[in-house]
Amino acid sequence: VLMKVSFAGAPENLRIETDLFGNAGKERQLTLKATRGADTEAVVLTPLHSSHIFFRSPAQVLLNYLVLGVEHILLGIDHLLFLLTILVAAAGWRYWFGVLTSFTVAHSITLTASLMGWLQAPVAVVEPMIAASIVLMALLNLAQRTAALYQRMAIVFACGLLHGLGFASSMMDMGLHGAYRVT
Repeated sequence: VLMKVSFAGAPENLRIETDLFGNAGKERQLTLKATRGADTEAVVLTPLHSSHIFFRSPAQVLLNYLVLGVEHILLGIDHLLFLLTILVAAAGWRYWFGVLTSFTVAHSITLTASLMGWLQAPVAVVEPMIAASIVLMALLNLAQRTAALYQRMAIVFACGLLHGLGFASSMMDMGLHGAYRVT
C-alpha cells in the first residue's frame, strides 16, 4: 500500500511509531521515506524497531544503518551459512584475518560503488549468484579442506564482490539516497 502525507510546513521533530505488523513475512516490516526540501530519509520499521525520528544527524543515521546491517547478518540464514562456510576451514589466525579482510574489502568496494551509482547489477542475477557462492564455498570445503590461503582469499574476495552488490540493492530498495548515501 502506497500512501503520501504532506505537511503545510516542515515539521521540526518528525517521529513515527507503529504496531501495525502482521504475521506473514511481507507484513513484518514497513518501509517509509520522508522528504523535506532536498533531504530524503528512509527507514525500515520492524516489530523490534517500531519507531523512528526522521532527519537526525549523520552520526545517528550511521548508527541506525550499522545496527540494521548487523541484524541483517545475524537474522539472515544465507549470511550465517556463508560465514560458516568461510570460517569452517579455519587454519589459524592468519587464515581468519586473511579471508575476513578479503571479504570485507571486496564487499565494501561493490557496496560503495553501487550506492554511489557507479555500478549497477540486476537483482535477478546477483541474488542467485550469492546463493551459488554459498554452495561454492561449501563444495570447496568438502573437496579441499585445507586450500592455500591466497587461493581461499581470492575466492572469498570474489564472493564478497557479489555480496556487496546484493547488500547495496537492499539498501537502495529502502530508499537510501540523498545526503545519507555517503554516510
